[in-house]
Amino acid sequence: MEHFYNKQHMGENWFTFPLLYSEMVKRFSSESHFVEIGSWKGMSAAYMAVEIANSDKDIKFDCVDIWAMHEGSDIEIKGDIDFATLISKALKDIEWDYEDDLSEVIGDIPAYHLVKLGKKVLKTTKETSFNVADTFKEYWLEEKPLIAKKRLVEQFNKEVDNLRFDVDRLEQRLKKL
Repeated sequence: MEHFYNKQHMGENWFTFPLLYSEMVKRFSSESHFVEIGSWKGMSAAYMAVEIANSDKDIKFDCVDIWAMHEGSDIEIKGDIDFATLISKALKDIEWDYEDDLSEVIGDIPAYHLVKLGKKVLKTTKETSFNVADTFKEYWLEEKPLIAKKRLVEQFNKEVDNLRFDVDRLEQRLKKL
């Protein structure tokens, strides 16, 4: 399938990492699950969808965009803001005691051990996810640079600014001649 993310009907180009997206599809296996947070106008999502389709892999791809309420959106919020704030605060302080509910089904001791195991699995999964993310970050920064280091980007920007300044000075000199 041919890419269409860069066609004029897609609007402004907010998508700047096609190589990263392509690399992710190449490196991950079928049955992986990608989540894009912040899809805005869909260019990156369109690119990723075509990459996944062309890979013949069974990769699940979800997009989440918090900008759904931009001007012209069909979403409308109505109601009492004070009541909504009150409910939100009340729900924030509620914590479900799933061990207690589970103990009614399977007993106290199995519920305790199952919840303990679940918390350990969750903690380990979280730690592993951060470790994997750090590994990818280091790999893409050091071994196969797909991501530019902030210092190098700032240095490049400074050099571009200096070059602009030099060009402006040269133009002024040429005008005087």
